[in-house]
Amino acid sequence: MTGVGVTYGTMRYSRSAFKFNFFTNLLNGDASGLLAIGVDGKPILFKFNTKTYDFEVGNINTFGGRHVVSYGGNVRFNSFDLSIAPRGNNRTEIGAYLQDEIFLNNYLRFSLGARVDKYGNLDTPVLSPRVAVILKPSADQAVRVSFNKAFRSPSLINNFLETRIVNQLNLGAINPALNGRTYNFPVSAIGNESLTEESTESFEVGYTGIIKNRATVSASVYFTKNRDEIFFTQVGRYRASAPPPGWPLPPVVLELLPPACTSAVCNSGGLPSEFSYRNLGSVKNKGFELGIDGAVNQALNLFANYSYQAQPDPDFALSEVNLPPRNRFNAGLSFSEGRFLGNLSASYVDEALWQDVLDSRFTGPTEAYTQINGAFGVKFAKDKVTASIKGINLTNQDIQSHVFGDILKRQILGELRLVF
Repeated sequence: MTGVGVTYGTMRYSRSAFKFNFFTNLLNGDASGLLAIGVDGKPILFKFNTKTYDFEVGNINTFGGRHVVSYGGNVRFNSFDLSIAPRGNNRTEIGAYLQDEIFLNNYLRFSLGARVDKYGNLDTPVLSPRVAVILKPSADQAVRVSFNKAFRSPSLINNFLETRIVNQLNLGAINPALNGRTYNFPVSAIGNESLTEESTESFEVGYTGIIKNRATVSASVYFTKNRDEIFFTQVGRYRASAPPPGWPLPPVVLELLPPACTSAVCNSGGLPSEFSYRNLGSVKNKGFELGIDGAVNQALNLFANYSYQAQPDPDFALSEVNLPPRNRFNAGLSFSEGRFLGNLSASYVDEALWQDVLDSRFTGPTEAYTQINGAFGVKFAKDKVTASIKGINLTNQDIQSHVFGDILKRQILGELRLVF
């Protein structure tokens, strides 16, 4: 990435519970997409110039000693000049929200709220409701039952992407006599202006309890359903009747190739010719989380948590979705005694499968890993100076969180903090 310019500005005003905020982000530059080679044989050049201006206002009022009402809204204007989405240039977003926290008594509380948003690329406003019931059988226990619905508008890239990249086929996979020969062919990547918003409905039941004023335990179970999820998927293919340019074999061979995808638009034969974004359908997810965090004494604290996520359940081909880690576990301790302080933690993340980068050539797994981090520090000058050393991935494992993410190795950092 070269020639990057970043400008950020913000203003905040508040008086009692009233707030008025403004911020702006200005970003421009150019970068080479090393994973995507253009038809000229060079990495796709991504030139960008974006400007964002956001105004937000909000307030909180109380009524009758039982209602805490918060309300407000925001207006955001975005302008875009993107080389890979030349037909898109701006987007305006307007939203407003209202929420009422209702305290019926010491044992029962309700939270009711909703937000309405209108995006420039959506035909109608979208409503995002939420409701929660909090039961407190005692001062140190709480049960929460909640439901909410949220949405994501198609991005400018989703709507207006327009570029061509080069795909490759090893001809030796078709005929061993052609081993070593690679055929390059163009593939179009085109946005979809007909996309609708994708939405998420979430239902959660959770419990939080305090044990003898020393430890906090938590547990929750959740279920989500994503509707009209937006996926980058194959929508066209080269066939015998319309082979790719420079195809070196008889066109009928294209009909004998295995399918590049299993969806209705590509169920047999051919080579991929076009990718685009589609609202494919619904995906169900479910899982649970457990946690404990407590003090052994004034100097030592311990924590542990575990989460499980079941395999996603789409109503379309499973090959279209990522398969996130099923199991995650974290445990650790922190201490602070006199001049000395430190922490030690271990995190386990299960294997995962990723398919959200370009075509099937870039689909692949990440291995399960355990990461151990630690830190130790000493305070000086009446606690006004703290010198510490931190270690990340102390066992120096190869850690990769995405199939095309960086491989992280051991890092040792030194830190000096001053208090004035």
